Amino acid sequence: MGYEGIDPSVLSRVLNGKRLLSLNQLDVLADILGLYSAEKELLIERLSYEICERYGLLNFLEHEKLKIFMQSVEVEIDNARKVRNAGIPGLALEWSDFIYERIHQEAGSVRLQQDRWNYLRLLSEIIIERLRVILEICPKEKVFLPTSRLCKELKSIGKELQDSRIIGISYSMLTNMFHVLSRHQDVLATYSKNLRFIEDERYDQIISLRAAALSYAYSKDKLRFKEIRDKLLKLKKTCDLSLQLQLFILEGIIRGEGVLGNSLEAHRMSETASDVCYKMEKSRDDLWIHRKIQLISAEAEIANMLNGGDKTFIEKRGKEGIYLAQQFGYIKYIDRIKNHLNAFL
Repeated sequence: MGYEGIDPSVLSRVLNGKRLLSLNQLDVLADILGLYSAEKELLIERLSYEICERYGLLNFLEHEKLKIFMQSVEVEIDNARKVRNAGIPGLALEWSDFIYERIHQEAGSVRLQQDRWNYLRLLSEIIIERLRVILEICPKEKVFLPTSRLCKELKSIGKELQDSRIIGISYSMLTNMFHVLSRHQDVLATYSKNLRFIEDERYDQIISLRAAALSYAYSKDKLRFKEIRDKLLKLKKTCDLSLQLQLFILEGIIRGEGVLGNSLEAHRMSETASDVCYKMEKSRDDLWIHRKIQLISAEAEIANMLNGGDKTFIEKRGKEGIYLAQQFGYIKYIDRIKNHLNAFL
């Protein structure tokens, strides 16, 4: 053939299926055939597969390929999380949808039990991320179907892995979903199952406690509301919480106090929340845009319920919240704030 490194007799045996090329010989053959780099890569991948198959190493090959895939996906999940925290939830949702589909497409390549455990843990992380974004931005009518399906899948993964954390987060997400849908009795029923699983998961513990506090407030159960409120305030005082979690707690309490007609306490908490919000905005803390919109929505709701407050100030704040929600994609708050403003003004 005029090329060193590959003998005609070797090529003959390869063509007859009696032996395999070495990587060097394959390189020479690719040059002879004038293959493009992409075509050459496919041949190398196929040769690697056939070598592993011949020597009983297919499981090893699939394991190594899956390991590389999972490492790359872990980075993508972390980046999608950073995008959500930076206040670009629409992009975070598209990204997490894409990653979720990619992981599902790899299900057939999982052969070893250890690989399956790692695969399921990775799948659980992107499901959690998808759920967080859906519940942060989607309006009521678009929440139930995707959230309930993903929570069911997440709970199933938790059971297979015997991981109480994953099971607890699935209940936490359901609790939050029922809160978004204003299904207060379902919130309380799910919340009661949830807390024993997530004692060490501060974020999800606060989500569930806040949803329960608000459900008790809307149900006019002052005693139970006060009990949960005090738990939340204790967490805020004794735990080293991020500013966004502190504001999340305060926003929930403001709404609860307002619903129950406790105007003085609602306004006192609102002043504290405004200070925290200012610090968040100044430091560009994670989720500061979302928490600010959430606080503005709560202020408009309470002004409407209590029929009090500076109308000019509330209108200005409401318009700011609507603008931020439109600009950053927190679409569920747009109509909510508009409705509160229209009723108040």
